[in-house]
Amino acid sequence: MAAPCVLVIDDEPHVRGLWCDFLRFLRYEVEEAASGMEGLERFEHGHYDLVVSDLLMPGLNGWDLARAVRQARDVPVILVTGDRSAIDVGLLQEPGILLLQKPISLIDFQPVVERLLRANMDQTADPGPPRVTV
Repeated sequence: MAAPCVLVIDDEPHVRGLWCDFLRFLRYEVEEAASGMEGLERFEHGHYDLVVSDLLMPGLNGWDLARAVRQARDVPVILVTGDRSAIDVGLLQEPGILLLQKPISLIDFQPVVERLLRANMDQTADPGPPRVTV
């Protein structure tokens, strides 16, 4: 069985690299994108079991990205932010979107990723090609 594949999206290269390195250390397949639009394009053409994204990015932000991902396919999205003012409580009510506030330790991040991937793998069959709208 292939390792789950995680798409990591962050406009800050060092932060994106940290998430990618940690997820690879946990033996997940990882692909990365430097913007919300690049991430959405990769999502349209790939198969991912989880999306991890920064919340505040220029252009397509994390909220809009999460909505598009969830409309296309039932893939969980973890949004990460250090800015409490950017939190949209209404979107937190949507299933499959989880918001984590920085700072978050990698020790705390690991069980969240494992739980979401396990839940997604349990309910996912062949979802077919994604339908992405922004």
